[in-house]
Amino acid sequence: MAKVFMSILGVNCYVPAHYRLNGEVSTLTPFVQEAYLSITSGNWASQDRLVFFLTGEARRKNWEDHGNFPQGLYSRLKKLSLAAEIVAVPFNEGHTEEDIMQNFLTIVEQLQEGDEVIFDITHSFRSLPMLNLVALNYARVLKGAEIKRIYYGAFEVLGHPSQVEEMPEEERVAPIFDLTPYVLLLDWTFAVEEFSRYGMAERLAELVQRRVGPVLRETRGRDIKASALRSFVNHLQGLTLNIYTCRCRDLMGTKIDEALPQGLSFDDFLPPFHPLLEMIEQKVSGFSGK
Repeated sequence: MAKVFMSILGVNCYVPAHYRLNGEVSTLTPFVQEAYLSITSGNWASQDRLVFFLTGEARRKNWEDHGNFPQGLYSRLKKLSLAAEIVAVPFNEGHTEEDIMQNFLTIVEQLQEGDEVIFDITHSFRSLPMLNLVALNYARVLKGAEIKRIYYGAFEVLGHPSQVEEMPEEERVAPIFDLTPYVLLLDWTFAVEEFSRYGMAERLAELVQRRVGPVLRETRGRDIKASALRSFVNHLQGLTLNIYTCRCRDLMGTKIDEALPQGLSFDDFLPPFHPLLEMIEQKVSGFSGK
């Protein structure tokens, strides 16, 4: 199982800055990709890959030497002596539907069965992060790839580039944001669709358990909200299973409407779940005596 770092290289002449990730700060660099890979340099092995998607302009200006900078990103990465293979992949600008589809396939083709993916979405056109997420999710289903992290180098928190250029170099420290929770929201979307269209609650139960499991272990089962949610989704999963297997006698004993205590709010505990409650109640009301 290989780790794969992916990034789309932009064309701008980036102002050099330091980047911070998990308490570690990189050396000064115009490239957030170099910053991330220098911070995590010890985490890469020979079977891993560092994949960079390059338009022709990005290759000339920022990948190769003597473009925007005396040393391009490729030369800078070679100096890090990383164990992983560095791969440069041609990429379209993505202005047309044909380009978008080709870029989608290009991303998917770079992933192999079971790869663990870390994607940097800092640079390039603003529409491409959406394409990245769609392509990665497709690869999750098609190839069993796992999205480990999605990162964004938030240079803009320092101010406009012209302002940053006037700052002392030691003060130019930008955070690298972890946007991986967006993947979890995608999971919730698919789980809701499965329940809404097909009455299947397995994915919902899995996502709820992923949230409540650690809480219940830490509190030894005493957290009221976590316990209530676990009980509720267990009842819900049992109900849908009884429907699918035509267990009419078991259906008559289902009391899912009593499984979730009234008055509990889950907005702060599990925000994606709260809007589902009304829909779930409507779906199961015919089996709960209402």
